[in-house]
Amino acid sequence: MTRAEFAARLKNACAAVTAAEAELTEIDSKFGDADHGLTMAKIAGAISEAVDAAEGGIQSMLDDAAMAVMTLNGGRGGPPADAPPA
Repeated sequence: MTRAEFAARLKNACAAVTAAEAELTEIDSKFGDADHGLTMAKIAGAISEAVDAAEGGIQSMLDDAAMAVMTLNGGRGGPPADAPPA
């Protein structure tokens, strides 16, 4: 698989997660705090942006995507636990 093919697959997966944000939130609202869709969409956006900006091979692209996710809100994809409800 080429770098371009792998990047396209990652971006397609990110688009699918982003498109499912409302459904993921609805499911999470029944069992949790209804932030799963938002969290996953933020993570998907960070990965997609990192893939677009990445230079180098697949490993470099994955390293950039991992760093982008780890730096969301200090390592969290969602709001801090002590954040007031939206």
